Amino acid sequence: MRIFEDAVGSEILSEFEENRRTKTSCFCLLFHLSNLDAPLEARNRELIQNFIKNEFSDSSGLIFIMNTSDIIFFLPQMNARAIEKIKINMSYCLSDILYGSKSTDIEQYISQYDLGTCYAECYLILKALAEKPQNTEQTHSNIKNNDDTQLNKVTKKDPMFLQFVLNKSYNKDIFVPLLRSRPNRSKKIILIIEDQVFSQKILRNCIVGNYIVESAENAIMGLRMYLKLVPDIVFLDWHLPDINGIEFLKQITKIDSGAYIVMSTANNTSNCVNAALSNGAKGYITKPYNKEKINKNLYAFEKR
Repeated sequence: MRIFEDAVGSEILSEFEENRRTKTSCFCLLFHLSNLDAPLEARNRELIQNFIKNEFSDSSGLIFIMNTSDIIFFLPQMNARAIEKIKINMSYCLSDILYGSKSTDIEQYISQYDLGTCYAECYLILKALAEKPQNTEQTHSNIKNNDDTQLNKVTKKDPMFLQFVLNKSYNKDIFVPLLRSRPNRSKKIILIIEDQVFSQKILRNCIVGNYIVESAENAIMGLRMYLKLVPDIVFLDWHLPDINGIEFLKQITKIDSGAYIVMSTANNTSNCVNAALSNGAKGYITKPYNKEKINKNLYAFEKR
């Protein structure tokens, strides 16, 4: 393997993008050592580097040992057994060096991704690692692959990421048949995309009728649910934590020209209303939610 010592985030993201461009089969294995309770000592860092050089130098792939102490493996076209062996060997090494072979849950510091199916999630984690302060003495903030708050912080800095997720998640062979079957449902599906849980509950309570109601707290979750459910109507908050609702609206209308999306915001200026309607929204609600506003839009949807 090619081993990059004191790697910086730009190198990692460049290799990740190259993999996406060439569509090479690849597996990513991450060791989040910057999440340790205490910064990695220089001596232990050197021991880990030496182990990696001795153990994996003859294998194929790339290894990035970051200034933050995080370690990233890009493993092309390896079978599950080979990947598991690397993971086990690294776990043994870390237990020996960091904990003196004590029984320790190294697993909590490891995450893994098949880039054939999990590009989006892996990109977010790599981008977060790349943006960490390059100083192991600084306080270590936990980054977990299921931490939506952290993912939102990352995507907010990269507004084109919604399109990237769409490109990776959109399966026309699955989506189009769902789209065609939408008019024949016995129950219409409503998707609420709203980051405030309290506002979600209010909106749910305002909906009167025989509907299936689902909800999402950010644009990325909302996009995934839209592709899975193909909802009949969407109540979409303008100000989401990751990407604004107009960006979501633009991406959805590209693949579903019949999308029925009602935008909501506390701002009812003519510019906001015109921006929503000109980008494909079928309605507009000013907060706070109430039954009259919601049911007026549901009535318009049913009578269209």
